[in-house]
Amino acid sequence: MIEMTLDLSKFTKSLNDLSKGSQHEAKKAIAKVSYKIEGDCKSNISSGSRSGRIYKRGKSRTHQASAPGEFPKTDYGDLGANIKAEFNFSGLESTVGSRASAPHGFWLEFGTPKMQPRPWLSRTINENKKFIEQTFDDALNNIAKDFK
Repeated sequence: MIEMTLDLSKFTKSLNDLSKGSQHEAKKAIAKVSYKIEGDCKSNISSGSRSGRIYKRGKSRTHQASAPGEFPKTDYGDLGANIKAEFNFSGLESTVGSRASAPHGFWLEFGTPKMQPRPWLSRTINENKKFIEQTFDDALNNIAKDFK
């Protein structure tokens, strides 16, 4: 299992100090970023061509794998189906990643002694840095309005 966790509780003195409107803004930003990462991970895995080797699965099924550094290529769909965003809004926290039913997500992300990495989570996060920054900047600007 591999996951990314967003935890904004460290940036507040106390969740009780935030007004309901400010808490709502923070939760909206966390959800927006988490769902975007979840969706983009799934899309990156399930679409696009790959340049890895082609091999047979069983008697009639063929699969073209991803090459090192590329997003993993969907084979049976287990990884994409098990990428989820989960929330703990009382702590202003979210986790996005593959669940225990798709443990190969970890090995694809970091590689093994016999396989180079096919990063899917870190690469998706890096590709969304501007979106993430803008989303939290917008939320912070809306929260600042609460204190004026």
